[in-house]
Amino acid sequence: MNPIEHLWDIIERWPSVGLSISGILLVSSWIVTWCISYYYKLSPLFVGISSATDYETYKDQLLLHWNLIYSKPYCRCGPYIIGMFLAYIMYRNKATHWDMKLWLKYIGWSCATFLSMSVIYGLYHIKHNEMLFHFYNALSRSAFGISLAWLIFCCLSGNAELVNKILASKMWIPASRLTYCAYLFHPLIMTWYFNSQMTPFYFTHTNMVSILIIPPGIPILTIISIDRCPGIHISTGAQIMLYFGFLVVSYIVAFFISITFETPIINIEKILIKKIS
Repeated sequence: MNPIEHLWDIIERWPSVGLSISGILLVSSWIVTWCISYYYKLSPLFVGISSATDYETYKDQLLLHWNLIYSKPYCRCGPYIIGMFLAYIMYRNKATHWDMKLWLKYIGWSCATFLSMSVIYGLYHIKHNEMLFHFYNALSRSAFGISLAWLIFCCLSGNAELVNKILASKMWIPASRLTYCAYLFHPLIMTWYFNSQMTPFYFTHTNMVSILIIPPGIPILTIISIDRCPGIHISTGAQIMLYFGFLVVSYIVAFFISITFETPIINIEKILIKKIS
C-alpha cells in the first residue's frame, strides 16, 4: 500500500500535523526531482526528438528519464498531495455553494488555463534550455494538478455550473467505468502494434500529438521503434487515425475485461462486506 495514502488519516485526526507533512512531502518531491534532473541532465520526455542525430544516446536518455523520474512515485506524488489538500478544503467546508467574486474567478481560471497550457504546449519550439527543462521536470505534474484542482473546486462549489453540468452528465458513466481498464491495457495493445511493424514508423506532427495523448507506455514503445529502425523518419503526413484506433480498441478490450473480471469481483467484494458488517 502506498504510504502517502495514510496521510489522509493523519490529516483527519491531526489536521495541522497532516497538512504540514503533506506540504513538506510536496516541496521535497519538487526538490528531489529537480536535483535528479539536474545531476543527470535530463530533458523532458520527447523534447528534441525531431532534431536528434544520435538515436542511441537519445534512447539512453529516454530510458534514464523513465527509470529515474517517470516511474518513481516520489517524483510523481505532487498531484496526489494537491488532491488531498483540495479534499480537505471541501471536507471542512460543507457548503455546496460558495459565492466567489468575479475578479477572483477570472484570476483563478486564468491561472489554471495558463498552468495547464504551459505544461502541454510550453516546450513547443523551445530551444535547448537545461535550467528550464529541470524546472519543467520538477513542477509540470504539480502545475497540471493545480489546474485540475481549480476546475474540480469550481464545479463542486457552484462556480462553474455549465462545466459541472457537462462533466456530471450521465453519458460519461459507461466510459468512466471502463477508463481504468483501458488505462491498464492500452500499453499492451500499443506494444503489440509497434512490435508488429516491419517497416520504419513515420513520425508526423499529428501522430506525435495522437500518441502523446496516451502517455504511460510511450517511452518503452518509442525505444522499441527506434531499435527496430535505423532512424526515425520525420514526414508531414497526417496519421491522427492512429490515436482513434488505439482509443477504440483499448475501450473494446476494456469492456470485455471489465465484464469478465472487474465487475464480478467488485460485486463479490460488496457481498462479502455486507456479510462482515
